[in-house]
Amino acid sequence: MTDRFRAAVLGSPIAHSRSPQLHLACYDVLRRPDCTYQRIEVRRGGLAAFVQHLDDTWMGLSLTMPLKEEALTLVDNLEPSATRIGAINTIVFWPGVVAGFNTDQIGFREVLRPRLPHGGTAAVVGTGATARSALSALADYEPREVVVVGRDLVKFLGLIERFPELRLRFVDWPASGDAVAAPAVVEADVVLCTLPKTVDNPLAPLPGQYLVDVNYPDPPNLRRWLAAGGQGEDGVELLIYQGVVQAGLFLRRELTDEVLAPMVDSARRTVRDSLEER
Repeated sequence: MTDRFRAAVLGSPIAHSRSPQLHLACYDVLRRPDCTYQRIEVRRGGLAAFVQHLDDTWMGLSLTMPLKEEALTLVDNLEPSATRIGAINTIVFWPGVVAGFNTDQIGFREVLRPRLPHGGTAAVVGTGATARSALSALADYEPREVVVVGRDLVKFLGLIERFPELRLRFVDWPASGDAVAAPAVVEADVVLCTLPKTVDNPLAPLPGQYLVDVNYPDPPNLRRWLAAGGQGEDGVELLIYQGVVQAGLFLRRELTDEVLAPMVDSARRTVRDSLEER
């Protein structure tokens, strides 16, 4: 059997992705210079055809928008948390099985660790696949309340069904051009903005309130948040943690503390250096 050594990140748009730098840094730590990783533009509806033509040199795929839900029908096995989230960002080709994982939730979990006290409060802006990954991570912290800011009450009711252990509260905001004022602020220890960078966050920060924006680098919503007196970060740390776990899955490596720490350090340094070169 041919050794599996190829991987790629798929989505549209994809040119901005720093996943190649991240994964190659991880492969270097794991002493796998034979492994390759690239960006490939795949638009909505095109994932099945792409996967169908892969040979057995492929070890895995990273998925970004708009493919995370489309991919669910292409795998044999789903990890339980990915089933509950209803989206995957990772496909692995192991001998005899194609498996799907959601490592986005791990990225959220690690970013939340220093920001969300156990039993604290959070807000999630958005109701899509990335928001569901955020809610899955939040469940580990047993928050007192999670405010979900969105435009679709039906999607919110679906979130209640998926995450019954969370106390969720819905805050609506009007469609673009609606005369009704958008909500100004929500009380929360941390705000997770899962919107595409082209969609404006309808919230304004309380003084010093912390925002995690899933986009990178320097997304417009984060710039506006900081200018209005909030604090926050972009999605680079989310990218790093979810990608490091992906690399371990692709190579079927157990990420012990001795391996994980240098992988995270190398990936962080490489990704941030590449962003500074823009």
